Amino acid sequence: LGLAIENTIFAVLLARQTTTNYARRRWWLLFFTSLALAALLGFVSHGFFVDKTVLLHRQVWGATLLSLGCMALAAAAVTASLLLNARTATRITWGGDLPACAL
Repeated sequence: LGLAIENTIFAVLLARQTTTNYARRRWWLLFFTSLALAALLGFVSHGFFVDKTVLLHRQVWGATLLSLGCMALAAAAVTASLLLNARTATRITWGGDLPACAL
């Protein structure tokens, strides 16, 4: 639960910062928001569902894994924007647009 709170604070602070690189900031926002959501869903999954065969547990766990996938995608996009030239990074990150999991 602490990890979820901490990453939510990071996302809020990051959203308030001014920047000239909006695409990179959106990827960082997706990273921290996805991590906060994954931590919160993991807390719910492990903390409240003792029986792992319950349908709600499987749905919450699936949402946790989806959130982790979005976080990994955002981490790859941030890495591409930091290490590669702008043209290649733009091609990799779809022009800086957020993927469907961020909507």
